[in-house]
Amino acid sequence: MSPVLTSPGTPGTEAQTSDGGIIRGSAEEVAGAAAPTADARELQVCELSRRIEELEGRLLRARADFANFQRSAAAERESSIRYANVELIRSLLTALDDFERCLSVEATSEDAKRLHDGVKLVYDNVLKALRDRGVTVHDPLHQAFNPEYHEAILSQPTDAHAPGTVIAVAAKGYQLGERLIRPARVVVAARADVASGKGDGG
Repeated sequence: MSPVLTSPGTPGTEAQTSDGGIIRGSAEEVAGAAAPTADARELQVCELSRRIEELEGRLLRARADFANFQRSAAAERESSIRYANVELIRSLLTALDDFERCLSVEATSEDAKRLHDGVKLVYDNVLKALRDRGVTVHDPLHQAFNPEYHEAILSQPTDAHAPGTVIAVAAKGYQLGERLIRPARVVVAARADVASGKGDGG
């Protein structure tokens, strides 16, 4: 600030505002006029700080969203690669069923035994190749029926096994990783008295 004469013989003060204007008057008048400018700057600083915090928050959320997207994309890519052969494996199941039916027949001649051994060799090699690629074979004979992995094709009344026990396997189940390709098709034991019409009341 510099002293000026506001009226003849009366010293005063002048100050320059932020927009280039000049305030002239007594020291008290100039100070009072300059005070709103300081308040406005403080408000501007507060507003800029708020905007910076808001932008930083948006940046953090954007980074988190992008990281989640990357993880999701990587998981989908891994799943696609892992399960790319599901349809191929499913197409082999009929052939594997045929191998098992062939192997269930008892060989009575030397030629039949040699054929049996050849079929078993091929069957074992195919199963090994599938297992090496993460395939699990479900053969639930004498296990408790599990609807997540088994498909009941028949309920057989019997006293020889507890109800709900798998007493025969018509076709084994196959699973790749956590994905079930085909449930095991099974025969399940049922209470004999239910089938015969006997009840607790006789």
